[in-house]
Amino acid sequence: MPKTYTTEPFEAKDFTDSEAFNSESSNILSTFNGVLDAAQLPYETLERENFVANTRISVDSKPDGSLTSGIGIIMSTQAIYKSASDLDEFSWDRLAPSGAGPVAVLGPPTDSYKSNAGSWATGINSFNGTPTGTFLRFVTKEGMIRGDAQIDVEYFFVSSSATGFSGNFGAGWRWQIYVFANDQMIATTGPQPAGRRRTISLPFSLPVSSTDAIEIDVRWSATFDGSGLSPAGIKEVDEATIRFYNAQLWVRNQYR
Repeated sequence: MPKTYTTEPFEAKDFTDSEAFNSESSNILSTFNGVLDAAQLPYETLERENFVANTRISVDSKPDGSLTSGIGIIMSTQAIYKSASDLDEFSWDRLAPSGAGPVAVLGPPTDSYKSNAGSWATGINSFNGTPTGTFLRFVTKEGMIRGDAQIDVEYFFVSSSATGFSGNFGAGWRWQIYVFANDQMIATTGPQPAGRRRTISLPFSLPVSSTDAIEIDVRWSATFDGSGLSPAGIKEVDEATIRFYNAQLWVRNQYR
């Protein structure tokens, strides 16, 4: 308890000034409301042995627990968790020779889904082939989690016999990225139009309690309403394919 000095209330015509009492009460109760001073933090506590070193741990990066490539840095007031996909190949050749089709920049996709394949299910889907960067499971402490999901995505596919032509058609082609916490959606990009490749950054935040584990899961959905328009020269239209090249998921748990 901090030192408190009592002042003599001012009296005039048998009336006392209530502000004097309120001021003293506020000073006394401030300690209980979290206002601390040197009396509550003796200098002896600021010693080297009382500062806890950061701890580095491995956390689940796949829902079935088969991969623990996620990284957790545990600190005294916060913890940071991260999972990222590995880039294995790199190519500068965006435009391949005529008739060969485009070559991917920054390596081949880590995950691909075709509209005519069983892997493209109706609704919101989890990533199946992406090994890391879309899932984290870790222990939380009461406070807040703040994070960001970064996904490198490409959604288009129209081809033709006309040499060098490629593009995307059809206003109904849409894709969407979501972030779920324990199967509850906490963030989404909203419907995005088809059209080549882009990288999205999806921030999120959520108050949390102390739990044994929380699961942060990035998911996707896409629609394909057919081949769309057929301008002159377009003779062949392939099925739609959504490709994911790189993914990164990081979360910061700020303790209460």
